[in-house]
Amino acid sequence: MSATHADRLVCRAELEAVVMDSARGEEYLARQQRVWPASVPRVVYPLGQRPLTHHLVHWAQRHPDRVAITFYGEQITYATLKDLTARLCGWLQRGGVRPGDRVGVFLPNCPQFIVAMLGILRAGAVHVPVNPMFREHELRHELADAGGRF
Repeated sequence: MSATHADRLVCRAELEAVVMDSARGEEYLARQQRVWPASVPRVVYPLGQRPLTHHLVHWAQRHPDRVAITFYGEQITYATLKDLTARLCGWLQRGGVRPGDRVGVFLPNCPQFIVAMLGILRAGAVHVPVNPMFREHELRHELADAGGRF
């Protein structure tokens, strides 16, 4: 088994265990609250306090073949989206990203942006979207201000 596959399985197993174990879910939410920036409003989840990544796991288990994203005629199912985010999560963790780290994402609006956002959140990090239309000096300021790792 490759390191990539092993990391993906660990990340996937950890998240699915958190979803299924309410005590670990509470621990995850408590950690999320500790690293939440004071200047950012708290998120209200319509189905209860469950991170977005938990909703993805839920829908991927309940309706794995249902389309989650359609982009220029291409479709990505919930199961595929969950797998892609797990793979990115493992890659980020192997690269040293830890919960609370800020990770900059320099992508336009596309499916890869969604995968990046969910993979970062799944790793417990903070997703920092960066406008790909920025000029060099704007990009430098944005990344310095956010304190991003990548």
